[in-house]
Amino acid sequence: MTFEELKNIFVTACNEQHACPESYKVILAAQSAGMLAMAIRHYWDDCYNGRFFDAIKNNITNVEDFKDDFSGAGIYINQSSAHGIVIVCNNTEKVSVHGDAECYAFDKCYVDAFENAHLYCKIPGSTILLDDKATAFLENQQGSIIKGNSTANLISCKDILCMNKPSIFAKDCSIHAYAFSRIETSGATDVYLYGNTAITPDNAKNYNLILNDTSQIIYK
Repeated sequence: MTFEELKNIFVTACNEQHACPESYKVILAAQSAGMLAMAIRHYWDDCYNGRFFDAIKNNITNVEDFKDDFSGAGIYINQSSAHGIVIVCNNTEKVSVHGDAECYAFDKCYVDAFENAHLYCKIPGSTILLDDKATAFLENQQGSIIKGNSTANLISCKDILCMNKPSIFAKDCSIHAYAFSRIETSGATDVYLYGNTAITPDNAKNYNLILNDTSQIIYK
């Protein structure tokens, strides 16, 4: 794929998704893959939250042809990194993000996030490992492991394994809590407690277990 063909993918996405005039002008003015990558990074919220999501996901193989140009702009495609933005898509190998990197999953992935990294994943079937002081925003995940002093914001996630002292905010999830710093729930969240019968629905708040709506404790 040539640069002009790659650029046309994003120009077309701008037109189809009614992108703001500023982002359209910057992308249209790009004269190289590096300039295009810098424009994409600058308007990253549009990329991940809807406007260009499909343009990247459906053309990731072509984008990878310009991997070095994107890396120069701080966008790393299916590569482990300690900084910048990491895109994971069409990749079955583990990707590690650490330092202050931000990782965004565009497809089913296997990501290990630690140190102060941020992870965003709403693709079912992914394998997520969260440790240290990393922060994750996860939807529709199953079997993810949350440990260390990390923070996880979960929506509709099942069989989440909670170890060490993480903080978890969960809506409509099931959590297997062996140890935690704080768990706050909403919706119909089930919190499975292992070997800890001292925590009851009446005193749960004293242990930083905040149960809202129809959430409940299940003893194992």
